[in-house]
Amino acid sequence: MGSGLAVTAYVCAIGPTLVIAAITLYRGWSPTADDAVFSWRAWNVISRNPTLLGAPTHGYSASGHAVFAPGPVLSWFMAVPVHANPKYGAFVVSVGLAAIAEGVIVAAARSRSGPTGGLVAAAGVVALCWAEPQLLFNPVWTPWIGLLWFSAGIAAAWPLMSGRLAWAPVVIVAVSVAAQAHIIFAPAAVLVGALAMVMGVINARRRRGGRERTGRWWLASAGVLGVLLWTPTVIAEFSSTPGNLQLIVASRGNGSSLGASYAMHGAATAVAVLPSWGRTLPQAGGSVFYETIGQLYGASILWWIVGLVLVGSAIAWGVRRGNRALLDLAVVTLVTNVVVVVTVAQIPGSDALEMTYLSVIFFPVGILTWCCVGWLCWDVVKEVSNIGGSPSPVVRYAADGVRVLGAVALLAFSVHVVDSAAARIPSQESLFGGPSAEGMAASVVNYVREHVRTDTPVRVEVDSPQPLIGNAVQMGAAYQLHAEGWDVRFIGGLGEEIGTDAMAHGPTAVIRCDTTSRTCTRLPPGERDANS
Repeated sequence: MGSGLAVTAYVCAIGPTLVIAAITLYRGWSPTADDAVFSWRAWNVISRNPTLLGAPTHGYSASGHAVFAPGPVLSWFMAVPVHANPKYGAFVVSVGLAAIAEGVIVAAARSRSGPTGGLVAAAGVVALCWAEPQLLFNPVWTPWIGLLWFSAGIAAAWPLMSGRLAWAPVVIVAVSVAAQAHIIFAPAAVLVGALAMVMGVINARRRRGGRERTGRWWLASAGVLGVLLWTPTVIAEFSSTPGNLQLIVASRGNGSSLGASYAMHGAATAVAVLPSWGRTLPQAGGSVFYETIGQLYGASILWWIVGLVLVGSAIAWGVRRGNRALLDLAVVTLVTNVVVVVTVAQIPGSDALEMTYLSVIFFPVGILTWCCVGWLCWDVVKEVSNIGGSPSPVVRYAADGVRVLGAVALLAFSVHVVDSAAARIPSQESLFGGPSAEGMAASVVNYVREHVRTDTPVRVEVDSPQPLIGNAVQMGAAYQLHAEGWDVRFIGGLGEEIGTDAMAHGPTAVIRCDTTSRTCTRLPPGERDANS
């Protein structure tokens, strides 16, 4: 039965990502908006000025410099595939990274708590995809891939804390990818990873009496991986003034922050009886911001306090009963909870709009809390009922039956998530409504091919009543042209976000796209100069 449950857990956790990716590619996908920016930055890794920083964020320091995620690990993973296939390279790599993260979550839980733990972990992964379908059909976006690897880092920290040092390299990779994907994941990922490493070494020495040296190879491997993954960040920090890490710290102090109350409401809603991750987030519409904030922050802070008390009770119970697995899980949950709340509380108030998607960082906190409370309740029931020790055959068969039913229910839920997400794949229609961003970007590219000489620099402008649509078309067309070898120019901060200094100087062919009429025109020299 164990092997069947293992297969079910992995299929349910990874299957939705692979199926939706296949459907997305079949219906048509090309990088636009932020996806084009990420693809472009991956392209720049293999260039005279390789990418040394992560994706641009919304935070800006007092000096006016753009702030980037701490490291370029995702760009480096995508570099060769993007050059091999500029259109699909970033998407395929992101899908692979997402599937690996989901597999790590299940494997880590199985390593520490057997087949049942694997099923529960898979259910957590499916719940994440149910709450935020964008995880499935847009894994290129760094907050989504960061969330999955943040969750994988927390999951891998659990077996590492018990002294299983083979998980040390996995933890280093997971927390590094999460921290470099987006700033919001960095504090909790790094602290949980550091705690797991320290406790893992202590428990390994305690368990082996200090005589076993095999674990040193795993620790050495983890150290080498850590150096490799963070070397670009160190180089970038010392090759510019001020460094990006300095700007990150400075950006946190700009103006008022979201505050502790805001953050605690988010954590409370994630651990409440009707948690935020138990419902699909609003995906579009004029009131999407208010609906999303209400769903993510609507619970009383009392729920957060209750959650902390229950997790603390799980820690006390684990110490009292010698249940190391529950104890370690509860400790990881408590640390993650507190650090996430502190992190969100310090986010500048000007970034409140971004919290409509960055608040997914609370989802793992809520799922972990529910797992701890459920495990605590089960242990208490066993203690009261005296069904611990060697259960009778009837009890064993009943337990197996519950696992099978749980696996069947999880499989059905996973299929439902796939069916629901497939109906929402944005393919040719933007999430925000209006014209097809991908189709319009392709039209701009075709127009440039037909009306502009290949040796002429090009700048793309977009007129759209919806700024998000305009940005999507502009970046999608610019990236496709760049991949084809065109000299693409920019005005303002777009060049800095992409990591290029291609500012619009000298003779430049300016192509204007109107998303309302769905037409493209080349501006005459006089008007072009006025817009340069």
